[in-house]
Amino acid sequence: MFADHVYYQKFLLTDLSSKLTWDHGVLTIERISGDTNEGQVAGQVKIRTNHGRMEQARSTFRASGIPVERLLQPFQEKPLVSGWLTTSGKVQAEFERGTLLPGGLTSRQPLQILIQDGRLYQIPVLSTLLSLLNLPAVLQGQVNLDQEGMPFERLKLAGSVNNGVIHTKEFILDSPVLKISGTGRYDIVADEFDMVLATSPLGSYSDVLKRIPLFGHLLAGDRQGFDTAVFELKGSASDPQLRYLAAESLMTGVKGTAQLAFDILVNAITLPQKAYSIVEDSVTGGDEEDF
Repeated sequence: MFADHVYYQKFLLTDLSSKLTWDHGVLTIERISGDTNEGQVAGQVKIRTNHGRMEQARSTFRASGIPVERLLQPFQEKPLVSGWLTTSGKVQAEFERGTLLPGGLTSRQPLQILIQDGRLYQIPVLSTLLSLLNLPAVLQGQVNLDQEGMPFERLKLAGSVNNGVIHTKEFILDSPVLKISGTGRYDIVADEFDMVLATSPLGSYSDVLKRIPLFGHLLAGDRQGFDTAVFELKGSASDPQLRYLAAESLMTGVKGTAQLAFDILVNAITLPQKAYSIVEDSVTGGDEEDF
């Protein structure tokens, strides 16, 4: 199958090609290939049906150069994030009577998401964090976070999904306002976070932000020290609960999830090219096991 132009909302794919087969209730779409605004898409999809209803779907994918706000437009009244998306992964979805089950999403290899040159808008976790740090007031007249959103150069999320639970191996945000890292989990069904976030004011406004009392000079062994504030994230997506972890309690040795969040932040600051890289995975057909 070949299509010269395919439009989805305001998103354009060109030179789209794929191979379709139907066998005993299983639709296979493989060798998917096409060009996006600034990149390519590739992958394959298998869908198992029963009496005309979808029961299970599997997909392996890789895509780049996608305007993420256009991709998410059908699901959002107002944009939560903008920028250029690069992503890859392998996911499986379980359905009941054609409807996706609440805990029916599982990744079968690590999921990777990288968004570049974008902005974050009115995301409750971010809004709560910025309010705790008093950033809207501190940066008043320099950056309008409420109306213009928070600019960022790179945002990366790497992890997995298991029966509706998102396990975040690493979350890193490179913004001229704030550097943020995180690790932990989010239960989609229960709508509950269990994460730790580490933040550092290393950016265009660092001289102003370092005056914020919550930032403390945190050291980890023989690593270089950074002005850092660490938070525990609990609660739901719409009502997140952030608890500040005092620097004094971390100076003697950051442990567990907090240690990992801080290490991710250090690596993102000292080795940005490696930290924000995406591992290339093959998406060619022929190696998928049967349903």
